[in-house]
Amino acid sequence: MKSPEKRPNGHTKEPIEVIAAQASSDTISAYRDLLLSEWTKALPQDVLSLLWTTLSGPSSLNGDVALLQILNPHREPGFSSTAFRAIVARIAEGKRIVGLPELPELPENYNPQRKPSKIAVLANRLSTYLTISAHAKVIGDTEFLADLMSLAFQATFHFVLPELREKSQDEHAILLNSSALFAIKYTSYEPAHTACLMSTVYDYLGDSSRRLKSLTASFRLTYPDDHSYLTKAQELWTELLDQNKFQEAKDFLLSLYAVTSPEQHGEVREMIDEAFGYILTHNPGAKNGHRVKRR
Repeated sequence: MKSPEKRPNGHTKEPIEVIAAQASSDTISAYRDLLLSEWTKALPQDVLSLLWTTLSGPSSLNGDVALLQILNPHREPGFSSTAFRAIVARIAEGKRIVGLPELPELPENYNPQRKPSKIAVLANRLSTYLTISAHAKVIGDTEFLADLMSLAFQATFHFVLPELREKSQDEHAILLNSSALFAIKYTSYEPAHTACLMSTVYDYLGDSSRRLKSLTASFRLTYPDDHSYLTKAQELWTELLDQNKFQEAKDFLLSLYAVTSPEQHGEVREMIDEAFGYILTHNPGAKNGHRVKRR
């Protein structure tokens, strides 16, 4: 590992490690299988293994043994506490710059347990991967790596954070902040993706208002010809229904029909039928006078 350099002002400049992502046909196939499979509690570890395979090719990591140990999901029992404290310090700096007061405070002088639980080790590895660009320069197949990271993000919220909340408050705070920082990194070039990911963060926090605003932003920032356009539309109108905003849901779906292409109308009609059926069931006073005529 390279020695730290001194900046002119006396502060230590940390060496920049280089990590190369390498997407093989096998890793791409494994990613697709994970994405389309029925998700179980094994998903976080499976994603970490796939991330490690993508990053652990020849000369992938330029010299940082401590970072290598943290990233390796097959190494037991854990990794360097000193190295991970440095990672937490960078995460804290990222939070300080971005803000995010709605997220829990990070632990001061974090010190992992001598014999951490499996869920704590899993969480700390996920935190490191989700903020990898703060700890190393990533080159190579970065788009595929980003797709894997997004799956790791989803695995975090589906399986890891709920368990951590009850068992490991410090690791819970670190992972939740890392997840939000991961979402925010896309703001400058994929703002729709940032908004979509942040809607998951706010859903976990129980902030329905910000979740709805994030879903709305994600939809509005997506082009109608994008493959995810109708998926994001469905997420938005179902959230409106979940929040009992029935009129807003109806207005949204009718406007959606007007702006989509004829090829999309069949799917939009199905959404309208489903939504209006839900409204009649849960809001008996509503009148269903807006069905779109089939052509």
